[in-house]
Amino acid sequence: MRTIAIKVPEGVHATLTLLAKIGKRPLVEELRQAVDAHIERRSAEVDIKDEASKVLAQIDADAASKREAIQALLGPKPETGEPEQKRGKRTRPAGDG
Repeated sequence: MRTIAIKVPEGVHATLTLLAKIGKRPLVEELRQAVDAHIERRSAEVDIKDEASKVLAQIDADAASKREAIQALLGPKPETGEPEQKRGKRTRPAGDG
């Protein structure tokens, strides 16, 4: 979990505190439920879904751009044709030396 600190007016704090007391649960639980309800309402809105799709497309474009930049730093990928031959000592047939 992550922590989020917010400032609220005294009246909002008093109301949340009262709701928590009446519901016999911690203030933080009242806040979580309020945030969850807000997210649920906003997620159902059509314009939010459209904007979320645009943000996702931008994330993909940014990732592709970064991938290309990193690949440019690393240089071209080696071809995956024939395996590279190892260089080592040549052995001469017996009697050639």
